[in-house]
Amino acid sequence: MINIRHVRHLQIIPRSLVPALQQALDVFSVVVVVGPRQVGKTTLVQAPEIGADRLYLTLDDLDLLSEARRHPDRLLGRAARITLDEVQRAPEVLLAIKRHVDRERSPGQFIVTGSADVRAMKQVADHLPGRAVYLNLEPLSAAELRGEPEQVGLETLLAAASAVEARDALTPRGRRRSDVVDLMIRGGLPEPALLRDDDARVLWFAAYVRSWLDRGVGELSAISELADLKRLMTALAARTGGLLNQAAAGAEIGLPRTTAYRYTSVLSLGLLLDLLPAWSRSLRVRTVKTPKLYWRDVGLAAHLLGIRSRKALREHHGFGVLVENLILANLRAWASARRHTPELFFWRTAGGREVDFVVEVDGRFIPVEVKLARRPRAEDLRHLVAFLEEHRRIAPYGVLLHGGTTVETPAPNVVAVPLAAVL
Repeated sequence: MINIRHVRHLQIIPRSLVPALQQALDVFSVVVVVGPRQVGKTTLVQAPEIGADRLYLTLDDLDLLSEARRHPDRLLGRAARITLDEVQRAPEVLLAIKRHVDRERSPGQFIVTGSADVRAMKQVADHLPGRAVYLNLEPLSAAELRGEPEQVGLETLLAAASAVEARDALTPRGRRRSDVVDLMIRGGLPEPALLRDDDARVLWFAAYVRSWLDRGVGELSAISELADLKRLMTALAARTGGLLNQAAAGAEIGLPRTTAYRYTSVLSLGLLLDLLPAWSRSLRVRTVKTPKLYWRDVGLAAHLLGIRSRKALREHHGFGVLVENLILANLRAWASARRHTPELFFWRTAGGREVDFVVEVDGRFIPVEVKLARRPRAEDLRHLVAFLEEHRRIAPYGVLLHGGTTVETPAPNVVAVPLAAVL
């Protein structure tokens, strides 16, 4: 148990997803909120502005779980508006929700939460087509940790009409300070992110991994060799930021290819991994199709890499890819809260050109490159410029995020922005 003295002053952290959730409840009969364990789903759906007039039921309660499995219609008949937490424990209840909605459909009847990507679960496929909207609750963004529900920096950067407009709008934020190392070591899962003591945070993440293996895995798949799954998690953490290669990661620890693929699927289904898809719109340039491997929470990734202190993180050879993971996590949080959710990709050609992220927002494609140098360098711009030349009709400008303090346009249609200006 973690001593309360090690926890920061308790506070209600405003979540950027609240407006999107409220809007969805005004339109859809069923709203499904998914996110990793301990990301704050229960707190979100019980917040006064969301759950004031709703009956809250959690399938962590064994009696309710039994009723959900044996008499789901009776369970759902308890109230007109119900919030059902941890639905992955009894996915068959979604068929009962479908029956209820088909008999009488009205907005906001059900909020359903899940600590797994229920859309990908075999038991759930096609249960709620046209009846539900799915929202992702991501780990806390840097803005949310400061008590700011809106990510002004990212919105300003990615909604601009041009690189010049983005430069002018973000110049006042150029000298902001943001401790990137602190954000990475804490991560975005609320409890460890709010811990003051690094040793307590290490204990929390260790307990989190054990709990997920002991309980979360059993809700998703029949895996008996949990020690092998834990070893695969460590092997995959060492490959953060690279192309997904389950077979190679499994071979490093002596797992058969088929087992490594199955275990990786469970990690993805459980929303621990973030598999970033490849992007391609050109018939002239061959691109890589394999997704890149990241983690939903960068603090968990650092923990799996054996990083226990800020000093160790600064000196770790994977520091750069963990910065990428931090940016991706903040992009995910920003995208999930937007009315029209942007899509995120990466771009890599067969010839070796690569851009860390491609953000599809409002019908445009914005390439984003992350570098740690304190000033934009010519070599850091080459692949951004190549992407813009190849896709000039749909990519109005590119973004270079860097480790300095200057906001500038170092090349035509490229804006260079400090990491701190968007975190």
